[in-house]
Amino acid sequence: MGESGLLRRKRRTEMILKTSSLTKSFGGLMATNSVDLSVERGEITAIIGPNGAGKTTFFNLLTGYIKPDSGEIDFDGKDITGWKTNQICLAGIARAFQIVNIFPRLPILKSIQIAIFSRDRKGLRLFSKASDLSKDEAFEILASVGLEDKAETLGGELSQGDQKRLEIGIALANEPRLLLLDEPTAGMSSVEKGSTVELVRQLAQKQNLTVLFTEHDMDVVFDLAEKIWVLHQGKIICSGNKEEVKSSEIVQRVYLGEEIA
Repeated sequence: MGESGLLRRKRRTEMILKTSSLTKSFGGLMATNSVDLSVERGEITAIIGPNGAGKTTFFNLLTGYIKPDSGEIDFDGKDITGWKTNQICLAGIARAFQIVNIFPRLPILKSIQIAIFSRDRKGLRLFSKASDLSKDEAFEILASVGLEDKAETLGGELSQGDQKRLEIGIALANEPRLLLLDEPTAGMSSVEKGSTVELVRQLAQKQNLTVLFTEHDMDVVFDLAEKIWVLHQGKIICSGNKEEVKSSEIVQRVYLGEEIA
């Protein structure tokens, strides 16, 4: 049984992620402009904004794919600004991408095993006796994302929704404390979206995960997120719960395409 609401609220007295004046430009384009953002431990948080708002750049900064021009990233009490991608992953941040990133020609059980071996720095010993040691853990991960009955199915043969579940499972194999989801319901049917929302909610509760996600579907955002940050032209323009964001005049203007003074 998961933690009680009281225990989860107590855990949220500390921030697991905090950025301070995080800035990145590409030529004359300011992709993120002095972004101050924080995520409480155990919280499900969304970052929203129109196309070009800076959401993907922000995720790339958090995961080390690009380095900031200035500012700091604090994760779980450590300054990880400028760390390499593999260092950030080992520190406890895992990411699932908008465009599904899986091994399409491998059985999905093997895909999870590869992630486990990578985490444990054992190399790709898929055809050695060592591979048997990770099978139980791999099956547990597949079960956690609802794919245990498809363990021998090739990744490329899965539906769009199941491919996203597999990618989340690959991320979970890294034993993250913070899970980043980039457009987790992109390209899904309404049924698949509902299933994915419930999956993320259950994973957060059962595995004590903190989740930070980007998403264009506002129904998904308002259903899943406990706190929402709104980016526009690289700047945070609003943050709060869904009622506060829905009622924000500046957010309404951004999504209606109006200019902000």
